[in-house]
Amino acid sequence: MTVKRKTIVIAFLLLLTACSGFTQEKNKTHLSFRSIFQEGIVAGESGTDLQLQFVSGVTYKILFAGAGIGLDYYYERSVPLFLDLRGKIFNGPSSPFLFADGGYSFLWQKTKEVNQSNSSGGLFYELGIGYEVHIYKKLKLLFSSSYSYKSLSTTINTMPWVLPPPKEAIYKYDYSLRRISLKAGLSF
Repeated sequence: MTVKRKTIVIAFLLLLTACSGFTQEKNKTHLSFRSIFQEGIVAGESGTDLQLQFVSGVTYKILFAGAGIGLDYYYERSVPLFLDLRGKIFNGPSSPFLFADGGYSFLWQKTKEVNQSNSSGGLFYELGIGYEVHIYKKLKLLFSSSYSYKSLSTTINTMPWVLPPPKEAIYKYDYSLRRISLKAGLSF
């Protein structure tokens, strides 16, 4: 495991531990803090890959609004940063819910030395439905299915030895990655 990856994992675990201390709910009619950790798979035309997400935000009755960060390994590894909006269909301890996520997906590695390419992230969003199962106090098990979209672009310089490179040596590719996502997670 590289030093960069170890640092991100340790920072994520520290954030998760710190946030869990603030998740005490006193009254269901007031705002309460909630964190969600989900992992799953995304599948599309380019195969199937892992997806991890951590979301923190506030709940008011049946509505939730929060901010999230994740790791998305589909096609190119990226770090989506997004807003998460959820609404339960019933006001019970276990209920189906609808959700929408939207934000920007930053690429993990922007340049590649092998083919002199430079890549950038782009729009990220998910729209889906799920079910939350009450386990104990505020602890809930989540299952969801969604349509997921991630865009990115890559610029390739076919003549890196020529400065500045001629226009005909530069190729730009824009990717629109449409996938299906299946996730399971915990809410606390």
